[in-house]
Amino acid sequence: MSGFPQQTPDPTGQMPQWQDPAAAAGAGGLRFTPVDPIRILKQYKIILIAALVAGALLGGGLTVVLSYTSPRFTSPALLEVKGPLANPMMVGSGALTTTRRDDLDTFKATQAFFMTSPEILRPVLQRKDVKNTTWAAQYETPEERLKEFEDIISVSPLREAAMIRVSVTTGSPQEATVLCNALVDQYLTTIERINRDQESRVGSIFTTRRNELQADIDRRKLLAKELMTPSEEGSVKQRLEELSAVMAGLLREREEVTQELQAAKFAYDAMVLAKEDQSIDYSPSDYQMVNTDPAVRQTDMRIRLLQEDLKVSLERFGPNHRSVREVERRITAAQLLREQQVEEFLRQFKEAQFNELSNAVNSMSAQIVDIQRRIEEVRTRHLDFARRVQEFDTNQEELKERREELARYKDLLDSIAVIRQDPRANRVELRSRAEFPLEPSFPRLRVMVPLVTFLSLALVGGIVFLRELLDQRIKSPSCVGLLPRADLLGVIPRSDEDPSGDHPIERSVVSRPDSLIAETFRQLRTEVVNRMNRRGFKTLMLVGSQPGGGVSSIAANLAAGLAMNDRRILLIDANFRQPGLQRIFGFEGGPGLSELLTNGVTSEQVVRPTEVSGLDVITIGQAGNAALERLESLAFSNLLAEMAQRYDMILIDAAPMSVVGDSLLLAGRVDAVMLVVRAINEKRGVVSRIMRQLEKARAELIGLVLNGVRSSAGGYFKRNYRVYYEYQKGRTPMPPRKKMKT
Repeated sequence: MSGFPQQTPDPTGQMPQWQDPAAAAGAGGLRFTPVDPIRILKQYKIILIAALVAGALLGGGLTVVLSYTSPRFTSPALLEVKGPLANPMMVGSGALTTTRRDDLDTFKATQAFFMTSPEILRPVLQRKDVKNTTWAAQYETPEERLKEFEDIISVSPLREAAMIRVSVTTGSPQEATVLCNALVDQYLTTIERINRDQESRVGSIFTTRRNELQADIDRRKLLAKELMTPSEEGSVKQRLEELSAVMAGLLREREEVTQELQAAKFAYDAMVLAKEDQSIDYSPSDYQMVNTDPAVRQTDMRIRLLQEDLKVSLERFGPNHRSVREVERRITAAQLLREQQVEEFLRQFKEAQFNELSNAVNSMSAQIVDIQRRIEEVRTRHLDFARRVQEFDTNQEELKERREELARYKDLLDSIAVIRQDPRANRVELRSRAEFPLEPSFPRLRVMVPLVTFLSLALVGGIVFLRELLDQRIKSPSCVGLLPRADLLGVIPRSDEDPSGDHPIERSVVSRPDSLIAETFRQLRTEVVNRMNRRGFKTLMLVGSQPGGGVSSIAANLAAGLAMNDRRILLIDANFRQPGLQRIFGFEGGPGLSELLTNGVTSEQVVRPTEVSGLDVITIGQAGNAALERLESLAFSNLLAEMAQRYDMILIDAAPMSVVGDSLLLAGRVDAVMLVVRAINEKRGVVSRIMRQLEKARAELIGLVLNGVRSSAGGYFKRNYRVYYEYQKGRTPMPPRKKMKT
């Protein structure tokens, strides 16, 4: 199991910045330190317990002191609120209207507000028993007395109950009782007076309306007699039905005559048009009428006789005889006469038809006018009868409504008369009067002790939390998340946090490979290798911000871990102020980096092998200022270039950046820099400043290592430590128990 949260590279190949969930919300806003409540409770439990005890003692002491110096007594009374009286004739609770809770709550709130209004309070202060109290004598003006009275009274509707609680709090129990009862009595008296006045006003309004209704009923009775007597009602309606039938017949007759008139007008107009165009067409029936004319018939008889004579003459004399030609001439003359007679007959016949159509059109038009006149007469009579019937029916309906409304108002007036005598009509009744309080309402031990204890605990806890919130020290990975552009490579716990036991951390990877410390270094190794290989880096400088950061121990364990992973690693001690690698690896005195840079010693003379296969170390040697000044020389650059050909990775242990400038010189000569931060000992401002210095020096900062982290900084690390240790021992880690919700 991991001793610290792992990171997964994103698809672009860039390692995302690790951020603790607790710091995710605060990283983009104000840079406050995330607060772990569990850690704070454990760390400051003695102070919090002391604040708890001190608060309890202080609360008890204040209760005793205030009981003698400033006691307050509260005398309460209860008022019961009921629904309006629905039926005064009923007995029991059924006479009351069932009121919705919202309506009842609104009524209670309204009455509570009215009870605290000047309309009630001013008369209370004028009562004799109130004026005789010591409380009233304290104030010179009525306005001062009213303002103070508003402060000492409390009127509150009770939830889930049809009650209003009225209480008065003063320094005297007797006066609290007197004032409370005076307030309740004045309220009930005022409410009773208001109800009587309202009933009188309502009764007066109802009486006026009743008289108006009675007068309207009498007027409508007279109007009904004027419109129609009871004996005429049936005959008028029968006559109305008869007129409706006559109207329907006239309408049908007008429709029929109108259709005939339209047909006659069409024929007349067609004949007029043909006459004007002289294009009169004669039908076969017209020609048949010609045969009925006597003159034409006589001419036809003459033509037939002449045709017989012609036949006889042809047989007798032949076609060229004078007699034959005479007969033919006479026949032709008779035929011409017949044509003239036919034409004259048809002309006269059409003229007669034209006159007949004209007369028919005029006659039917006059007939329609007469029918329309009769329709108007019938309609007028029908409307008159219908108006009388409608007015009569409307008057009867309204007369019925007025009688029903009059009956209702009479019932209401009777109910008002009964309600005036019914005590149940009062919606607010006194349930219990104010009584002499047996104990003060302030101070109370069961209230003061918890209250002062809570305030004391809240004050101390607030100071503690504020101190933690404003604490700029880096104590956990979440604090690293507050640093801008900070990337966390790994977390190294304190050695005493290792479940396998406390042991020196300098060479944990070699001496205690199964320990939790060794596992965290292996995880750090993985992160370092991934980032160095991804960018093609080979030289890495490990530097701390302040002394005591544990850079040498981390460098030694990281180098050992890399070498144990089949790599050739060179570890160089470049801390000329306080070198530590010689002590960690147990080397005796001899040449080192100082001699290599100043005396011309070869690299083979200063490189020392270790017990870890693949790991070589260059100690500091005999440190001096001359060697320190040569860190910027070509010799050091040549050394790194030469060693880069022989080793897979070179680690450099450098001096703290906050006290000396050596590391800043080296930062520009190595491929990458890893910053080691000591938990709890270092502040975010210092670390942030060092990161900016590295950025200005164009150093490649691959990330931060947080060293010496306590598990008390959060339960997450402590659980992971335990799970890792159990897993190492071959036991299945048990998941943390979750409390069941009830």
